[in-house]
Amino acid sequence: MKIRNSFVTNSSSSSFCITNRSNKNLTIKDLMKDWKNSIKSFYEEETKWASESFTKYSWGKQFIEQFPTFEVFFNKVLEDADFLYDKEIKPQESVELECGDHQSVDGYASYFIHGTWSDLFPFTPYSENFNVEFLESHH
Repeated sequence: MKIRNSFVTNSSSSSFCITNRSNKNLTIKDLMKDWKNSIKSFYEEETKWASESFTKYSWGKQFIEQFPTFEVFFNKVLEDADFLYDKEIKPQESVELECGDHQSVDGYASYFIHGTWSDLFPFTPYSENFNVEFLESHH
């Protein structure tokens, strides 16, 4: 099933096939929960960078003010996951999603899925329940 939930506002976007490998209905939120440790590592690095650049760049200050804790940040990721694709994915079903690479515009869930193909993570986050396959770039 091909899904384009919304227009990706950034010219750097790519298509991904998300397959539910489990025996129960799941959502993109569940994928983000599977990746929670990787997302936490990202948050820690981002917070470190934001703290170091707090006085130089307004982005650093905004990030720290908007996401003072990982819990606040992760709740935003889950909210973005619902925005990206809010339907359940049945067992062994696949959906195709177009994901952008700009977190503040495209949402963090889209950003993290796109990050599996780019250099966002130093490794590909693992999910026992999902397979995430890069399809094509729309740069």
